[in-house]
Amino acid sequence: MPALAPALLAVAGLTVSPVLTPSTAAAAGAGVRADTETDGTVVASANTQQVRFVVTAQPRSGAQNEPPEASVDVAAFERRGGEWASVGRQSLDETWFWEVVTGPQAVCRLSLSEHPEPRLTLSLRYSPSLGCAEPTPFAVVDGELVRE
Repeated sequence: MPALAPALLAVAGLTVSPVLTPSTAAAAGAGVRADTETDGTVVASANTQQVRFVVTAQPRSGAQNEPPEASVDVAAFERRGGEWASVGRQSLDETWFWEVVTGPQAVCRLSLSEHPEPRLTLSLRYSPSLGCAEPTPFAVVDGELVRE
């Protein structure tokens, strides 16, 4: 039922800043449209009417006999003239375990707000035993994706 609350509030005319749970974030990633396609496996996505953020994982070759690794990027798109236009991509500094970051419990926190500028706050799971990374904020400022 919590996943319905933002939609119900929006219908009532309230401005909401959606906060996605790991399960709704995974579901949101499945609906990425072709005009915002990115390379890699979509981990999560979130959007407003004007901005879309897409989190993707790319496989990396790890050391022999080690679990497969991944790098993770956040891409942002702005709606311009009815089309989604890329405004940048930022890579997360960490290296992730592929099976964890592309799994069903990968997203610890994914929140999206619009004011004062479009902002995404992201935290991914390192592993079940290590827990979650510190939240990393991203914003679209003057038509460019920046890490805050």
